[in-house]
Amino acid sequence: MNTARLKQIIFSVFIVAWGAFILNKVYDLGDIDYFFLTMKNLALALSALTQLKIIAGYLGDFINLFCLVSSSFVIGTIILSSWRVRSASFLEEFILGVGLGLSVWSYFTFSLGMLGALNVVLFKSLFWAVFAFSLWY
Repeated sequence: MNTARLKQIIFSVFIVAWGAFILNKVYDLGDIDYFFLTMKNLALALSALTQLKIIAGYLGDFINLFCLVSSSFVIGTIILSSWRVRSASFLEEFILGVGLGLSVWSYFTFSLGMLGALNVVLFKSLFWAVFAFSLWY
């Protein structure tokens, strides 16, 4: 933000506040705190809308993260069951499964990169195919 725009904003806020103060003193319009409380509530509402827009912008990333963790868990669970590894609790199985699944994903990505086949279309199609399989499993 440049300094000229900042000066305009400060001047505008000063003029509005000064006008509200003078009008309140001359015409006894009521409680000036009510005016500033309304402005504060309006600013908070606009801030909440801005926060909501930011969160909505990250919704796709949250969905991709959920898909990655769930597919990693299924891959890891399949490998653990093929190795006949039993866990004491679901939390232990979840941690082991996700860790093993993420390591499989990382080796898979590394192998695609070493083969020169790492492009967006291939990786996303394989990722969504594995996620669909994990939903089916």
